[in-house]
Amino acid sequence: MAMPSLFAISLSCSCCSVVTEGTAPFETARRTSPKLPGANLEHPRCLPASVREYFDVEGRLRSFTIPLSKTIGVTVAQGSMTIEEREAFLADVHVGILAVARPGRGPLALPIWYQFRNGVIEIGMSGDSLKAKLLGDAGRATLTAQTETPPYKYVSVEGPVTVVHEQRDDFEMASRYLGPELGRWYAETNPSTSASVLVRLVPESWITMDFAKLMG
Repeated sequence: MAMPSLFAISLSCSCCSVVTEGTAPFETARRTSPKLPGANLEHPRCLPASVREYFDVEGRLRSFTIPLSKTIGVTVAQGSMTIEEREAFLADVHVGILAVARPGRGPLALPIWYQFRNGVIEIGMSGDSLKAKLLGDAGRATLTAQTETPPYKYVSVEGPVTVVHEQRDDFEMASRYLGPELGRWYAETNPSTSASVLVRLVPESWITMDFAKLMG
């Protein structure tokens, strides 16, 4: 039997200890108790219907390759955002993490202010900065945005980037993150210069998750 690419299972109930658990790519599920006390295939609180086929009548694990699609009837795909949800999330105010390849070392990943409109992510920075140079060399990048409180959500996009010498609206970006009063002060204190560049990232691939969908 081919190994599933991912599984994450942890079954428990008010009358029994944990039945099985396993949370890693290609990791096999493992028993944490030798037998489920008093369990049988009709013991729904311990054995959800979606995984019942993997246990015998005594509650022992039959299969050591329980795919994620069978865990408690919920899949990661069910937590994914729709196109409308992911675009609305990315357009909202989040500090993004921009990651770009760095030869000979791990990727450079830094927090960044950004705007997402008309299907394009825009980021302003100094053309003399390390990130601007790496973006120009790599031609591709990844940006991730997330919430900081549960139930967590995140959107990660990857795609080609262009780096152009183009003036941007400093106040628009600063007020987006700092509000109008502090944003105006920041824009006036840190204005764009002749060395400033505008980076545009066009998302080609998306990874999204809204954990609220998995919590029912």
